[in-house]
Amino acid sequence: MLSVAALWRYVALLTTSAPELNLTVSLPPAAKTQPVSPPSSTLFQEKEAWGPFHVGAITPDDPRIHAAPPSALRLQVTGILSSSAATGGMAILSDGKQQVLLTPGETLPERAGEVVRIFGDRIIIVRQGKYESIIMEPRG
Repeated sequence: MLSVAALWRYVALLTTSAPELNLTVSLPPAAKTQPVSPPSSTLFQEKEAWGPFHVGAITPDDPRIHAAPPSALRLQVTGILSSSAATGGMAILSDGKQQVLLTPGETLPERAGEVVRIFGDRIIIVRQGKYESIIMEPRG
């Protein structure tokens, strides 16, 4: 189906070479539509709708962050040097192939997330807008 603009260009092309051309253009009637209301955005405005460990619901300084749910990432914490400062500490992470030394604010391998806090037994990362924990498993 031709658009109206394309049809007028075609008519203009025809009329320049044939000045005695009479054309009648008829368009289908406009479809009757009901106004559509936008979807409710209240879900995206409520902090609790995202859960207690969503970035907007809790800060890295909040003591509750220690209870962040386990991450689904296949990373292991193989060593931790913790600090009493919220922005301190170092963690050694392994993906089974290589080990990396990370501090808060640094990006995980393959840009899977970012280290936010380092505790004595776990690290807290932010991934896809949520805080998650990777716990150092005891050796034995």
